[in-house]
Amino acid sequence: MPLLAINLALAGFMTGVIWFVQIVHYPLMHEVLEPAFRGYENEHVRKARHFLGPIMALELAASIALVALRPVWIAPAIAWGLLLLLLLIWASTFLIQGPCHKTLLNGFKPSTHSRLVTTNWIRTALWSLRTVILTATTIEAMVA
Repeated sequence: MPLLAINLALAGFMTGVIWFVQIVHYPLMHEVLEPAFRGYENEHVRKARHFLGPIMALELAASIALVALRPVWIAPAIAWGLLLLLLLIWASTFLIQGPCHKTLLNGFKPSTHSRLVTTNWIRTALWSLRTVILTATTIEAMVA
């Protein structure tokens, strides 16, 4: 049960972060005017990497541990599905949103900003789904 609780706590935290980013932070980026935007984006990337990187790594380790040490009352499909959702989040981060941020480091580009906001719904949906599944699994484990 502690491993399940750790997974739920990490996923829940990241779900809250991603919804804030999706609804508030990313849409407001266009309000930062040049030449301040480059510095703003550089600080955003640096601080996000240092703050969220370790949390994302912990979430990945916890999800792998849930697969490897899966309690008998958690279906293998649930544990593997949760890991797959997280791997899709990582893929989206490194293959889509990361390159958008890299482009934005050179200055604000409306098309890149729009792509960032639009494609970030992928991570928002996947983290939300992870949290719903982990919440349901935790409730089921508590009543069993």
